[in-house]
Amino acid sequence: MKRISVSLLGLLFCSCLFANTLPASTAMSTCTGKDVCSINAEALTNQATTVAPQTIHIQLTAKQPTTEIRMPANATTGYAWQLKAYDSTLLEIKRVDYIVSSQLIGAGGQEVWRITAKPGVFSKPVTTQVTLIYARSWEKNQAPAESKTIVVAIR
Repeated sequence: MKRISVSLLGLLFCSCLFANTLPASTAMSTCTGKDVCSINAEALTNQATTVAPQTIHIQLTAKQPTTEIRMPANATTGYAWQLKAYDSTLLEIKRVDYIVSSQLIGAGGQEVWRITAKPGVFSKPVTTQVTLIYARSWEKNQAPAESKTIVVAIR
């Protein structure tokens, strides 16, 4: 499996794009063939509470219909990434794994989310969004600690 990691530490707002046309200030990685691409979003965490939600841009094609996104997480704190909104007519999304970064007590890790375009959606180009929030499931009236918007271009 081909792994692509995007590392942009220190930026308050950045994008990871799998696209053909990019603004000059963005990072680009390309996946080819039938490999599942993987984006390591650990470098995309909010650095300040006043920052707007982080945005990740991906492109899915008939030859590359699936992408995995690795989100930094720490299950020992009670926080987890939760799927808040997406278009279920276009995408299938699921949390597929939690990878611990260390065997130390309280160590964080990464949640792995898989985004797959449904068969038959490649007939015309379309763009949709996925929203994930990082929150504790039992804190219903609290604002999430973080959120990510994933812009998905289906081509």
